[in-house]
This record gives sequence, C-alpha cells and structure tokens, in this order.
Amino acid sequence: MGRVTVASEAFLREMAALVQACGQDHFYSRLAELPSLLLDCDRWLVMRYSQYARPEFVVNEAMSEQAVAFYLDGIYRLDPLLRISRSGSRAGVYTLSRLREREARNADYDEFFRSALIHDELAILFPAPGRVCIALCLDRDSHRFTAREVRAIEALYPMLGALHELHLERAFAGALTSGLHRSPGAGRQATLILDRDDRPVFRSEGWRTLEREGNAPDLGTIRSELASGTLSLDAGTVLHWEELGAGFALAPRGRLYAIERRSPGYVGTDFKEALARFAQRHALTPQQRNIVELIMRGHPNASIASRLKISQGTVRNHRSRLYFKLDITTERELFSLFLKDLFTSEVAAAVPMQARLSAPT
Repeated sequence: MGRVTVASEAFLREMAALVQACGQDHFYSRLAELPSLLLDCDRWLVMRYSQYARPEFVVNEAMSEQAVAFYLDGIYRLDPLLRISRSGSRAGVYTLSRLREREARNADYDEFFRSALIHDELAILFPAPGRVCIALCLDRDSHRFTAREVRAIEALYPMLGALHELHLERAFAGALTSGLHRSPGAGRQATLILDRDDRPVFRSEGWRTLEREGNAPDLGTIRSELASGTLSLDAGTVLHWEELGAGFALAPRGRLYAIERRSPGYVGTDFKEALARFAQRHALTPQQRNIVELIMRGHPNASIASRLKISQGTVRNHRSRLYFKLDITTERELFSLFLKDLFTSEVAAAVPMQARLSAPT
C-alpha cells in the first residue's frame, strides 16, 4: 500500500477535486489519480471498451506512441479486459495476475499480453450506456498487486462508481445545454438518445454528421422491435440500441442508439494450436518452437536456458538463427509476426457479412 490513507488530508483533497470534476473533461484524469494515491504504481491510463468497436484511449499516462500503435494494431485482441467487457462483466476490480490464475484456459494469451506490455495491472471497470465500460488501469513493472491492495480498492469502488454515474449524468446534461454534442467517453461513435416518447434529447456530433449527409438510419423500422438489439448496417458497421433505466436523468426509460465500426473481439484460437501452425508455416525446428513459446511467455535468455537445459550462449545462437529465418531483428517483431499469422487465420469468422436483426449477445 502507498503512504496515503483514505482518512489523510491529501486523499480528502483529491476526493473533493474529483467531485468538482464530475461532468468535466478532466474527470477521468482525476478519477485515476485518486486510487493511485493509495497504491504504488508505475503508470496509469483510462480505456474505453465497447461490445463492438476497438478499444480507445481516454487518458494515457502509461504507453508510448509506439506501444499504443502496437496495441491498436492487433494485440488489443489479447487484452483480458476486452475479454471481460465483451463477456458482459463490465463492473468491478480485477488484476491480471488473478485473472491468469482464475481463467486457466486463457492463461497462455494472458501471459503473452503481459510479457508484451506490462507486469501486472489493477483495473477498475465502470459500466456506461451503450454497452460500454470505462476501465481505469494502474500498471506495475516489477511486482504484483497484493490481496490487501485489491480489497482496499474494492472497498472504495461503490463511491467511485457513484461518482462515475454522477459524471455521466452531468456530462450528458452539459453536452445538451452547451451545444457541444459530445457524449462522455464515447470517442468518435455516433450516438442518439430518445426519451420514452421517442423525442430526441441528445445527438452526438457523429450522429448529426450522418443526418446532414443523409446517412442516418431509419429508426422507425426498428422502434417497435426488440427493446435492445443490433443491426449490421454493412460488413464493418453496426447499429446497436438499448433501453435506459429509470435513473438515467436525461431520458428515464428512454432509448440510446449508437453506430460503431466493428472490430474483431477477443482471439478465439487455442494458443497451442496457433503456436503449432506458426511453427509449421515458418518451418521452425522443435527447439526454435520451444524458444518462441518461452519468449511469448516473457522469459529472458537465462530463464529459457534453464528451462531447456542449455547454455545462454546456445540460446543466443538459436535466437539469432530464428530471427534470420523469420527475417526479423527484435522481439517486438516476433510478437507482431505471430499476431499477424494468428489473426489472418481468424479473418473469415471475424465479421458477419450480411445485415441482420438480432438480440445482443
């Protein structure tokens, strides 16, 4: 635990600043700073996870431009938080180390994701309208978050969740009155909110652009259908909608519509199968395959040598020949090549190819 406690003057000052930030653009920066006072962490960021679209960075105080590009280029499909958010669990406190222990079937990819980007991460997930969750992520390079630290954040979660709801309420109301037409944490998606009498109470700039261009969907054809659902507008775009709760101040019992670009979800191929295909495709020797697997799991040369019962010099020689065969020079390029092969094999199943009306998954 950090030196600051929930009863300290510094924490209470930061709490007051967070309350004042509700509805403001800097709310999520303040939200991240509060728990970071209680925990020792190396970096933090705030992410938006959608049921349909690629994740977006809301606030980034953790990753370089190169790391962001690497993440968005495909490794996000191995992000455990994407898996959690798309499975329907959009609230709570999680750590990557706990997830690796609890979900053994995904442990291989979780190890790969960890070795590519971080050591351990504590994530606080908050649900938001539009089948979205906002994730506050605190990262560490060298040691795991303890059970005591997790319990401290779990005790804080109800208060943080209530402030997040207040922020959403104020932000939507503020966007409506200010004419900014920007929904909180919504990135570039087109959003429309109707009240219970089907009267528009909010249009994001993205939705207004569609209306000006004559590309907005005809909602009259789906209003009498399912209360919540999805409609594929084309191979890469989805319209989804949901009923809002009675506590949603802007439009109690209304309905939210959003249009987003589809992105493939969490990877579905078994890690061992993907590794075997990679080795076969690139004609790797059994020892080269073993080294690739251990690199993917984050093992340095010393650990690889110990596990394979060979010298570190031999490991370096194997890696040199491996990189020459694959026409790469760095570990990052090895990750990228493996991901490219992995995702290419899943393209056929990634995006539905015809428009359809369906209940949400």
